[in-house]
Amino acid sequence: MSRVNNEMIKTKTGHDWAYWIKWLNGRGAQNLTHGQIVKMLQAQCSSHWYCQTIAGTYEREFLGRRVHEMPKGFQVSTSKTIAVNTGELETAFLSKTDWPEGDLHISTHHAQKTIRGEWTGASGGRLAVLFENKDEEKSRIILTHMNLPSEGAAHHMKTAWRQSLSHLRKRLQT
Repeated sequence: MSRVNNEMIKTKTGHDWAYWIKWLNGRGAQNLTHGQIVKMLQAQCSSHWYCQTIAGTYEREFLGRRVHEMPKGFQVSTSKTIAVNTGELETAFLSKTDWPEGDLHISTHHAQKTIRGEWTGASGGRLAVLFENKDEEKSRIILTHMNLPSEGAAHHMKTAWRQSLSHLRKRLQT
């Protein structure tokens, strides 16, 4: 199991893993949703990131939640920084040249910022694509594939999207 080491969690939150596990068990966290656990932690932990980390680790280690598992299925993300502006990156992404098998039915599109929609490939789910300007000559694409039906589908799509974004970068930078 991968988790933030005990010293780091203690430095960042003021308490070690043993404390957090006892604290969560004492408050019935085993019967709560992820969101409820995070909300409960926010009263004790000032960092939202560490609240999420504590909740996610607790759920995986003690409640049987699997890696990438979310309340509505599985979710994976990948990103690439590419030496082109966001307009070029978005245009190249929307050309579909480098996509895995499937199509995107776009529901929301804010030019050079975000694209959201339903994925029609075998795994189904939803995509959220974010375009981020790093500087005048570099931008980043962050792709999140949500509501995947299984751990296997999540692993498959993470690999497929990583390859897709690697091909996209190679195509744009040659």
